[in-house]
Amino acid sequence: MRGLRSGHQPLGASTFRPKGSKGVVSAAFPLLLVSLFLIFSCLFEITPVIRETRPQLILAGIGLLILFTSGKAMKVVMTPVGKSLLMFTAWFLVCIPFAVWRGGSVGIFLNVWYKALLMFVLTAGLLSTVPQAKRLFHAIGYAVGLMATIALAERSYHFGRLELPNSRFGNSNELAISLLVGLTFLGYTYIHGSQRQRVLAAVLCAPVLLALVKTGSRGGFLGVVMLCAYAYSQSSSGNRLKMMAAVPFILIALAILVPSNLRSRYFTLFKSSGQGPMTREEYKEYIAAAGSAEARLKLLKDSVTVTVQHPLLGVGPGNFPVEQNNMAIARGEIGMWHQTHNSYTQVSSEMGIPGLILYVIFLYRTFKQLTSIVRNRQPGAFWVDLRALAGPLRASLVVLATVAMFDSFAYIPDVPIMAGLAVALGEIAQEQEATDSVTTAVARPGSRMKVLVANRRLA
Repeated sequence: MRGLRSGHQPLGASTFRPKGSKGVVSAAFPLLLVSLFLIFSCLFEITPVIRETRPQLILAGIGLLILFTSGKAMKVVMTPVGKSLLMFTAWFLVCIPFAVWRGGSVGIFLNVWYKALLMFVLTAGLLSTVPQAKRLFHAIGYAVGLMATIALAERSYHFGRLELPNSRFGNSNELAISLLVGLTFLGYTYIHGSQRQRVLAAVLCAPVLLALVKTGSRGGFLGVVMLCAYAYSQSSSGNRLKMMAAVPFILIALAILVPSNLRSRYFTLFKSSGQGPMTREEYKEYIAAAGSAEARLKLLKDSVTVTVQHPLLGVGPGNFPVEQNNMAIARGEIGMWHQTHNSYTQVSSEMGIPGLILYVIFLYRTFKQLTSIVRNRQPGAFWVDLRALAGPLRASLVVLATVAMFDSFAYIPDVPIMAGLAVALGEIAQEQEATDSVTTAVARPGSRMKVLVANRRLA
C-alpha cells in the first residue's frame, strides 16, 4: 500500500515487463534456431567449410554462457524433466569406472552424451515464447526436409540401405529416427502454417518419406505406422477421412519407388520364410533380410542375459557389443559387434536396471509435461497455439518411445532435444498461468494479496 501512496506503479504492472536477464535470453533465441537447424539438416557435418569453422560449438558455447550467467540454466535443470535427466547422467558417470571397457564408455560420454545433455539445456533455456516455438518447429521440419533431400542426392547406400556418410546419420537406423521426428514437425507446419509454409511442408514431406523408406529401417517403418495411428486417433472425423483416402496412394507410390531388396526386408516384419515366386537375386536379398531379423532376436536375448548377469551397473555405456562378443566366443560363435536394437535393453545391459528406471522416468516426465499442456482447456488464442505446439511434440515422443523397442538410440541428442522443447513449453505455460492469475486478481477488488503471490511466482 505504501508503494501506491508514493506514486509507484500498481502491483502486477511489472508482470508484463520482461526482466533484463529474460530479455537477454530472449534475444539469444537465434543462436538456438541456427544450432538446431544445423543439427537436423546435418549441414555443419557434411559441408567441409562449415564443419571446419565448428559453428555448432561456437553458437552453443555462447548460448550456454548466456544461460548460466542469467541463471536460466539452473532453472531448467531443476524442472522435473531436468532433474531426471541429470540423475540419469550422474548414473552414467557412476557406471563408467565399472565398465568392461572404460575407454569406450568415456568416449560415448564425451563424443555423444554430454553434447546431448547440453543441447537439452540450450533448447529448454533459450526458447521462451510461443512465437519463437512456432519458428523453431518450422525450422526443424525444413531442416529435416533438407537433410532428406541431401541424402537422396548423395545416393550413398550400404547393403542397399540409404545413409548419409561423414555425419551422425552414417547409420541408416539413426537417419530413419531423425526423419520420423521431422515428419511430426512438417505435419505441424502443414496444419498450422501459412499458405506458403503449408506448400513447402507438403513438398518436403515427399523426400522425407522416400528417404525414410530407403533407409530400410524396420523400426522406422513401424514408427510411421505408429505415427499414422496416433495422428488418426487425434484427428477430427473430416481429417480422418482425408488420411484414409491419401494413405493408399502414398503406399502405392512408395512401393513402386522402393527397390526389391528393401521390400523384401520390410516383408520380414511379417514372415520369415518364402513369400511366393522370386528370382534368384530376390531370394538372396530376402534371406539376408530374414537373417538380419534373426540376428536382432539373438541380440535382444543376449542383452536381456547381460542385464540379468549385471543388474546393478551393467557392463558400461557403449559396451554391450564388447560383452556380446565375449559371450559369443564363450559359446563357440563369432561376435556380432552390434548394439541391442532395443534402446531399453541397451540401457539396462549397459547401465543396469537403475539406469533403465531413470531413463523411463525421464521419458515419462517429458510425456507428462506435454500431456498437461494438451489437456489444458483454458480459453484464448495463446492456449490454442500452445496446445497446437505440444500435440505434435507429444506425437514425436510417442513415436520415438515406440521405435526405441526396435532400435538403439538411447544416447543420441534427438530425445533430449525433444525433452528440452517440452520443458520450454512447460515454462511458457507456467508463466502464462501466473500472468492470467495476476490479470484476474487485479480485476477483482480486495485481492491485493493474490497479486503479490502471483508476482512472486513470476519472479
